[in-house]
Amino acid sequence: GVYCFDADTGKDIWLHSLESTDDTLATPTTDGKNVYILEKEGVLSCLKAKNGMLLWEKDLVSEYDVETPFYYFAASPVIEGDLVILTANTYGLALNKKTGKKVWGSEKPSESAIALLKETAVGDFETTGVDYSTPVLYEQEGKRYGILSSYEGMHAVDVKTGEVFWLYEW
Repeated sequence: GVYCFDADTGKDIWLHSLESTDDTLATPTTDGKNVYILEKEGVLSCLKAKNGMLLWEKDLVSEYDVETPFYYFAASPVIEGDLVILTANTYGLALNKKTGKKVWGSEKPSESAIALLKETAVGDFETTGVDYSTPVLYEQEGKRYGILSSYEGMHAVDVKTGEVFWLYEW
């Protein structure tokens, strides 16, 4: 589950049980009002920080056709304005942080790209093409971008639209 503790006393404030019985791999994040938790199977939950009340929940795999990473979802959600930015599919997915509604998203990695990755890998290599790195945000010339990692390389993406600004291939 997800626990909230009083920072001064360490006393439990609230507990939210997760849908999954497994631990999460991603660190929860907060915007100060809400807490966003990504379970390893791809369920993203938004809880009210004050009392742990569930505001919304989205199954990224079934609702938004997101590919599950081979070692499950491990990249932490990142908040940017009214968006929750996630590492998903080829490079990313953005949801409205208030509703969980999809704002933009990248396509699933292609089967041919995954086959090529496995073919050229040294030793045993399993992947679905989805990466595990938490998005990193930056500003350039007054515009906000996210750097998201994928099987292709590092993508710089306009966080508002999901449009790729540049790609540094591996």
